[in-house]
Amino acid sequence: GTDGPASALKQENIPVEYGKKITLKAIDSNNYCEFDGWYTKNSNGKYVEVKDTDNKHITTVDYSPSLKGADNTTYNFYAKFSIRSKTVSVKVPTSYSKYGTVHIGDDTNVTSGTFKYGDEITLKAVPTENEYNKYKFSGWYDNDTCVGEAISGAGKNYTITVDGSTLSTYYAKFDIQKLSVRLHPEPPEGC
Repeated sequence: GTDGPASALKQENIPVEYGKKITLKAIDSNNYCEFDGWYTKNSNGKYVEVKDTDNKHITTVDYSPSLKGADNTTYNFYAKFSIRSKTVSVKVPTSYSKYGTVHIGDDTNVTSGTFKYGDEITLKAVPTENEYNKYKFSGWYDNDTCVGEAISGAGKNYTITVDGSTLSTYYAKFDIQKLSVRLHPEPPEGC
């Protein structure tokens, strides 16, 4: 028998001597999941919440069950997880709004959504073009004034994997394209 932790990251069979304490630990291997609680299965094979002495569902990641029973009794505990999600939005600050539009994915009407950790999404910035002006995308920013450094490596089609470091809102900056005019004298110098 052993005193010590057991991990819910993988299935384990742990021999425990009668009267010894064991602590079960629920571990999220990639930080993409939220721990929902400890469960057992009833005689019908349905999951049942493990409850404490106050009849409350045990949702702490560390759990030390009270084990009682005949020799070689097997107890099965299940750590239930759900995938975390995050709401992500794309915006164009008012001062740049006539210069372009933004959306998430291929639907030009989607500017916000709730995505599961691990989902890949593409933020898209589309500069405005008309017969009088042509604008360019100048970067994605983490602030609504688009000052400071643009997000490194983020082009106008910026694919990200949603996780804990994903921003809630990405802001696109657009600028008017600048052209150069060079004058050349005709005829050459000296006339």
